[in-house]
Amino acid sequence: EASHPISGEKVKTIALRDVKDVLGPLVSWTLYWDRYDEGFFAGGKRSGKGVHVDQVLWSNVGRHYQGYKLVASWPKGEVSKKVALDFYDVLFSPPLKQPELEALHKAAKVALLRPGDVYLFSGGVAHTVLCISEEMCLGAYESLVTLHPVHVDHFLHTSDKEGPYSLGTYSMSDRDFRDTKDDCLDQLEDATEHIEKGGLARAIAEAATP
Repeated sequence: EASHPISGEKVKTIALRDVKDVLGPLVSWTLYWDRYDEGFFAGGKRSGKGVHVDQVLWSNVGRHYQGYKLVASWPKGEVSKKVALDFYDVLFSPPLKQPELEALHKAAKVALLRPGDVYLFSGGVAHTVLCISEEMCLGAYESLVTLHPVHVDHFLHTSDKEGPYSLGTYSMSDRDFRDTKDDCLDQLEDATEHIEKGGLARAIAEAATP
Protein backbone atom coordinates (compact mmCIF):
# COMPACT_ATOMS: atom_id res chain seq x y z
CA GLU A 1 0.00 0.00 0.00
CA ALA A 2 1.32 3.42 -0.94
CA SER A 3 0.14 6.94 -1.77
CA HIS A 4 -0.88 7.37 -5.40
CA PRO A 5 1.46 9.83 -7.16
CA ILE A 6 -1.44 11.90 -8.55
CA SER A 7 -4.31 11.75 -6.05
CA GLY A 8 -2.41 10.88 -2.89
CA GLU A 9 -5.02 8.26 -1.93
CA LYS A 10 -3.83 4.94 -0.51
CA VAL A 11 -3.64 2.30 -3.26
CA LYS A 12 -2.10 -1.05 -4.08
CA THR A 13 -1.00 -0.53 -7.68
CA ILE A 14 2.20 -0.19 -9.68
CA ALA A 15 0.55 2.17 -12.20
CA LEU A 16 1.49 5.84 -12.08
CA ARG A 17 -1.62 7.01 -13.95
CA ASP A 18 -4.97 5.27 -14.20
CA VAL A 19 -8.22 5.66 -16.11
CA LYS A 20 -9.57 7.32 -12.97
CA ASP A 21 -6.95 10.05 -13.32
CA VAL A 22 -7.76 10.59 -17.00
CA LEU A 23 -11.49 10.99 -16.31
CA GLY A 24 -10.99 13.30 -13.35
CA PRO A 25 -14.28 14.70 -11.94
CA LEU A 26 -16.30 12.43 -14.23
CA VAL A 27 -15.43 9.51 -11.95
CA SER A 28 -17.72 10.95 -9.27
CA TRP A 29 -20.60 10.37 -11.68
CA THR A 30 -20.42 6.63 -11.24
CA LEU A 31 -21.94 4.56 -8.45
CA TYR A 32 -18.60 3.00 -7.51
CA TRP A 33 -14.96 3.12 -8.54
CA ASP A 34 -12.18 1.00 -7.05
CA ARG A 35 -8.51 1.37 -7.79
CA TYR A 36 -7.36 0.57 -4.26
CA ASP A 37 -7.15 -3.09 -5.26
CA GLU A 38 -6.28 -2.38 -8.89
CA GLY A 39 -5.52 -5.52 -10.84
CA PHE A 40 -2.32 -6.09 -12.79
CA PHE A 41 -1.71 -8.88 -15.31
CA ALA A 42 1.68 -10.18 -16.40
CA GLY A 43 2.00 -13.49 -18.22
CA GLY A 44 3.68 -15.40 -21.00
CA LYS A 45 2.20 -17.39 -23.87
CA ARG A 46 -0.60 -19.80 -22.90
CA SER A 47 -0.90 -18.24 -19.43
CA GLY A 48 -4.03 -16.45 -18.34
CA LYS A 49 -6.91 -16.50 -15.90
CA GLY A 50 -9.36 -19.37 -15.73
CA VAL A 51 -13.13 -19.01 -15.95
CA HIS A 52 -14.61 -17.06 -13.05
CA VAL A 53 -17.08 -14.37 -12.05
CA ASP A 54 -15.76 -11.46 -9.98
CA GLN A 55 -16.78 -11.55 -6.32
CA VAL A 56 -18.77 -8.36 -6.95
CA LEU A 57 -21.00 -7.98 -10.03
CA TRP A 58 -19.29 -4.85 -11.30
CA SER A 59 -17.52 -3.77 -14.49
CA ASN A 60 -13.82 -3.50 -15.22
CA VAL A 61 -12.03 -0.86 -17.28
CA GLY A 62 -8.50 -1.73 -18.28
CA ARG A 63 -5.43 -0.81 -20.28
CA HIS A 64 -3.54 -3.43 -22.25
CA TYR A 65 0.07 -2.36 -22.59
CA GLN A 66 1.88 -5.23 -24.28
CA GLY A 67 1.23 -8.56 -25.99
CA TYR A 68 -1.93 -10.09 -27.43
CA LYS A 69 -4.62 -11.66 -25.30
CA LEU A 70 -7.95 -13.37 -25.97
CA VAL A 71 -10.93 -12.62 -23.75
CA ALA A 72 -14.16 -14.60 -23.64
CA SER A 73 -17.26 -13.61 -21.68
CA TRP A 74 -20.69 -15.17 -21.35
CA PRO A 75 -24.22 -13.70 -21.07
CA LYS A 76 -25.32 -12.74 -17.56
CA GLY A 77 -27.74 -14.94 -15.66
CA GLU A 78 -28.19 -18.69 -15.93
CA VAL A 79 -25.72 -19.20 -18.81
CA SER A 80 -22.96 -17.36 -16.99
CA LYS A 81 -23.68 -19.13 -13.71
CA LYS A 82 -23.57 -22.59 -15.30
CA VAL A 83 -20.33 -21.90 -17.18
CA ALA A 84 -18.71 -20.43 -14.05
CA LEU A 85 -19.64 -23.41 -11.90
CA ASP A 86 -18.86 -26.08 -14.52
CA PHE A 87 -15.50 -24.60 -15.54
CA TYR A 88 -14.40 -22.66 -12.47
CA ASP A 89 -10.72 -21.63 -12.79
CA VAL A 90 -10.33 -23.71 -15.99
CA LEU A 91 -8.00 -22.08 -18.51
CA PHE A 92 -9.30 -22.55 -22.06
CA SER A 93 -5.94 -23.34 -23.67
CA PRO A 94 -5.60 -25.38 -26.89
CA PRO A 95 -6.17 -28.14 -27.63
CA LEU A 96 -9.66 -27.51 -26.28
CA LYS A 97 -11.82 -30.36 -25.02
CA GLN A 98 -15.28 -30.83 -26.49
CA PRO A 99 -17.11 -29.45 -23.41
CA GLU A 100 -14.92 -26.34 -23.57
CA LEU A 101 -15.71 -25.83 -27.26
CA GLU A 102 -19.41 -26.19 -26.55
CA ALA A 103 -19.13 -23.63 -23.76
CA LEU A 104 -17.34 -21.15 -26.05
CA HIS A 105 -20.20 -21.42 -28.55
CA LYS A 106 -22.42 -19.96 -25.81
CA ALA A 107 -20.11 -16.97 -25.19
CA ALA A 108 -21.53 -13.49 -25.68
CA LYS A 109 -18.21 -12.20 -26.95
CA VAL A 110 -14.70 -13.39 -27.77
CA ALA A 111 -12.30 -10.48 -28.30
CA LEU A 112 -8.63 -9.92 -29.05
CA LEU A 113 -6.80 -7.34 -26.94
CA ARG A 114 -3.90 -5.62 -28.69
CA PRO A 115 -1.14 -3.36 -27.35
CA GLY A 116 -2.60 0.04 -26.52
CA ASP A 117 -6.21 -1.13 -26.26
CA VAL A 118 -8.50 0.23 -23.55
CA TYR A 119 -11.45 -2.00 -22.70
CA LEU A 120 -14.62 -1.95 -20.61
CA PHE A 121 -16.49 -5.14 -19.81
CA SER A 122 -18.54 -6.78 -17.07
CA GLY A 123 -16.56 -8.73 -14.48
CA GLY A 124 -19.92 -9.83 -13.09
CA VAL A 125 -20.32 -12.52 -15.74
CA ALA A 126 -18.28 -15.63 -16.44
CA HIS A 127 -15.10 -14.65 -18.27
CA THR A 128 -11.62 -15.95 -19.00
CA VAL A 129 -8.42 -14.65 -20.63
CA LEU A 130 -5.52 -16.29 -22.45
CA CYS A 131 -2.21 -14.76 -23.55
CA ILE A 132 -1.38 -15.85 -27.11
CA SER A 133 1.71 -13.83 -28.08
CA GLU A 134 5.35 -14.81 -27.74
CA GLU A 135 6.06 -11.59 -25.84
CA MET A 136 4.81 -11.12 -22.29
CA CYS A 137 1.30 -9.70 -21.83
CA LEU A 138 1.06 -6.70 -19.52
CA GLY A 139 -2.09 -4.91 -18.46
CA ALA A 140 -3.95 -3.29 -15.56
CA TYR A 141 -7.59 -2.67 -14.69
CA GLU A 142 -9.88 -0.84 -12.26
CA SER A 143 -13.35 -1.87 -11.11
CA LEU A 144 -16.43 0.34 -11.35
CA VAL A 145 -20.21 0.46 -11.44
CA THR A 146 -21.71 3.03 -13.80
CA LEU A 147 -25.01 4.78 -13.09
CA HIS A 148 -26.72 2.96 -15.95
CA PRO A 149 -29.80 1.21 -14.47
CA VAL A 150 -28.80 -2.15 -16.01
CA HIS A 151 -25.35 -1.98 -14.38
CA VAL A 152 -26.75 -0.87 -11.01
CA ASP A 153 -29.34 -3.65 -11.03
CA HIS A 154 -26.71 -6.25 -11.87
CA PHE A 155 -24.42 -4.96 -9.11
CA LEU A 156 -27.19 -5.22 -6.50
CA HIS A 157 -27.59 -8.95 -7.26
CA THR A 158 -24.12 -9.57 -5.77
CA SER A 159 -25.51 -10.79 -2.46
CA ASP A 160 -28.32 -12.95 -3.89
CA LYS A 161 -28.69 -16.22 -2.00
CA GLU A 162 -30.55 -17.99 -4.80
CA GLY A 163 -31.38 -17.53 -8.46
CA PRO A 164 -29.30 -16.96 -11.61
CA TYR A 165 -26.81 -14.58 -9.97
CA SER A 166 -26.14 -16.53 -6.79
CA LEU A 167 -22.66 -18.07 -6.67
CA GLY A 168 -22.41 -18.96 -3.00
CA THR A 169 -18.92 -18.70 -1.54
CA TYR A 170 -17.56 -17.26 -4.80
CA SER A 171 -19.42 -14.01 -4.05
CA MET A 172 -18.35 -11.28 -1.63
CA SER A 173 -19.58 -11.76 1.93
CA ASP A 174 -22.64 -9.82 3.04
CA ARG A 175 -20.56 -7.80 5.48
CA ASP A 176 -17.99 -6.76 2.89
CA PHE A 177 -20.72 -5.98 0.37
CA ARG A 178 -22.39 -3.65 2.88
CA ASP A 179 -19.06 -1.82 3.16
CA THR A 180 -18.93 -1.57 -0.63
CA LYS A 181 -22.42 -0.07 -0.72
CA ASP A 182 -21.32 2.44 1.92
CA ASP A 183 -18.56 3.46 -0.49
CA CYS A 184 -21.28 3.97 -3.10
CA LEU A 185 -22.96 6.51 -0.82
CA ASP A 186 -19.67 8.42 -0.54
CA GLN A 187 -19.44 8.43 -4.32
CA LEU A 188 -22.97 9.81 -4.68
CA GLU A 189 -22.15 12.52 -2.14
CA ASP A 190 -19.27 13.62 -4.38
CA ALA A 191 -21.68 13.92 -7.32
CA THR A 192 -24.11 15.87 -5.14
CA GLU A 193 -21.32 18.26 -4.20
CA HIS A 194 -20.67 18.90 -7.90
CA ILE A 195 -24.34 19.80 -8.39
CA GLU A 196 -24.35 22.12 -5.39
CA LYS A 197 -21.24 23.93 -6.67
CA GLY A 198 -22.61 24.57 -10.14
CA GLY A 199 -22.66 21.24 -11.95
CA LEU A 200 -20.24 18.88 -13.61
CA ALA A 201 -19.06 21.40 -16.22
CA ARG A 202 -17.79 23.71 -13.47
CA ALA A 203 -16.08 20.81 -11.67
CA ILE A 204 -14.27 19.88 -14.89
CA ALA A 205 -13.21 23.48 -15.47
CA GLU A 206 -11.87 23.78 -11.93
CA ALA A 207 -9.96 20.52 -12.25
CA ALA A 208 -8.34 21.79 -15.45
CA THR A 209 -7.19 25.02 -13.77
CA PRO A 210 -3.50 24.82 -12.74
